[in-house]
Amino acid sequence: VFRSQHLEDESAGLSAYAIPRGAVETMVRCGMTGASLTESVAAVANAINAIVHEVRVQAISDQKEISLTITEIRPVTGGRHATHELILVTTYAVMAWLFGRRLPLLSADFPTPAPRHLLELRTLFAGELRFNQPNGALRFSADHAGLQVTRTPSKIPKFLKRAPYSLIEALLMKAELTALIRTNIYDGLPKGG
Repeated sequence: VFRSQHLEDESAGLSAYAIPRGAVETMVRCGMTGASLTESVAAVANAINAIVHEVRVQAISDQKEISLTITEIRPVTGGRHATHELILVTTYAVMAWLFGRRLPLLSADFPTPAPRHLLELRTLFAGELRFNQPNGALRFSADHAGLQVTRTPSKIPKFLKRAPYSLIEALLMKAELTALIRTNIYDGLPKGG
């Protein structure tokens, strides 16, 4: 049964925590303010802290990695697995869309056991998946710290209009520039006949 309270919840009741309407847009707009991956991760962490009051998100940068770590303030028992998946997948998809490609990860950490749909999760994340970790986290190599956001504010409405499809699409598509270059090279090759 779909309760009316879920109509105002961007997670459609899948998360143990209500995710208010406009949460994804807030994450996108905040992430867009960063001049680099490091700054965007910090901005998205701040956005999640403002949106989901049951978790504390911290952005940490050092010489080895840039991480976004999620700690439960009020641990839940029911729906915990779906809650962490939802936050991590959504955050990773927002970052992928902002930077125009699926970002390589050192790891995506889950504080829960591996799910039955592990293959699907491996398809979405470009890096090692680690389970039964102390906290949820997205860990990027510091080698990518200087990456810059490729999207503009004018692209946000179209991205949000197609959500949640656009979130998954951001994780499954190859880098747009790479795809464009490959297409141009292929089109320029002599055609056999």
